Amino acid sequence: MDNSGNFVDGYATAIPYDICVNQCPKGNESEGFDWSIFSKQFTSWLLPYLALISQLPWGAKYRLDNLVSMFLTGN
Repeated sequence: MDNSGNFVDGYATAIPYDICVNQCPKGNESEGFDWSIFSKQFTSWLLPYLALISQLPWGAKYRLDNLVSMFLTGN
């Protein structure tokens, strides 16, 4: 099928829902959000940025300039 739901002979970009239900593993349906896994991964991603931002000199004249320097540091 293409993205519009039309059956095609060549380049397929989609599949019907019933085929997906039959072919996909069932384990993903019962798995819920796990806060402990998310918090560990999010903390390991965020912590280096927080450490870097804490080292910035927050002495700009306007608060917006401090915010801009914070965003530029993350890049």
